[in-house]
Amino acid sequence: MGVSVCLYYTSTHSETEDDEVRMLNEQQAAEILACTVSAMRKWRLLGKGPAFCRIGRLVRYSEADLVAFMDANRVQPTTAEVAR
Repeated sequence: MGVSVCLYYTSTHSETEDDEVRMLNEQQAAEILACTVSAMRKWRLLGKGPAFCRIGRLVRYSEADLVAFMDANRVQPTTAEVAR
């Protein structure tokens, strides 16, 4: 199964690749976060989870927002957890 990705340019559009933002659908985002599409939908409903864009009925996630979400939810183990 091929992966189709939606790209858009940031508001300060230039011709460099650095300005491209990779936009992923729910399934692709769920795969990156190792969760279900159902979980992604529930998080949206509860106002939790990664930032997203709604384009009409479509929901898209930027790769950068998924990484930011993972970074924000990263837990450093305490010494008590390491000793287990």
